[in-house]
Amino acid sequence: MSVDLNSNFFELFSLPAGFEIDNSALSESYRVLQREFHPDRFANADSTSRRQAMQMSAHINEAFETLKNPLLLSRYLLELQGISMNQETDTTSDAGFLMQQMEFREQMDDVENQPDPLEAADQLRDAVQSENASLLQQFRSEYEQNNYDAARQTWLKLQFYDRLLEQLSLLEARLEDELLN
Repeated sequence: MSVDLNSNFFELFSLPAGFEIDNSALSESYRVLQREFHPDRFANADSTSRRQAMQMSAHINEAFETLKNPLLLSRYLLELQGISMNQETDTTSDAGFLMQQMEFREQMDDVENQPDPLEAADQLRDAVQSENASLLQQFRSEYEQNNYDAARQTWLKLQFYDRLLEQLSLLEARLEDELLN
């Protein structure tokens, strides 16, 4: 029973390192590893084996979630290249991008004042997802060209869209709840 907790996530799942992930191969490797290292399989083992199984299972889960999520994957790829990332303090200084973010936030604040708030939220989500997809393509291109500083700047922008999409999901859920009540 052993998974190298220091192995990179791509090695763990026997995948080539890069932005393009074979999701079916990832899922299959995940299932195999989870079956092999699931803590329930070690319920009757000694405490050291149980603890190791828990650590391995947690490592496998973290790796799977990271490789599945484009924002987490982007960050992880940069970290593998030695690019330090601080999600809490690093931010972009691109004035045009920041203005666009302010406009999106103003539109989100105005959603409830629209004749059909859910439709307005849906249209805003489409616009944000479109911008996010463009940035993901930009990141991929920069990363594949080993332009890691530019890829880092793009990742900083992707964070904004990720947060905005989360907030939009919360807003949509609240609007749907209000419609049902």
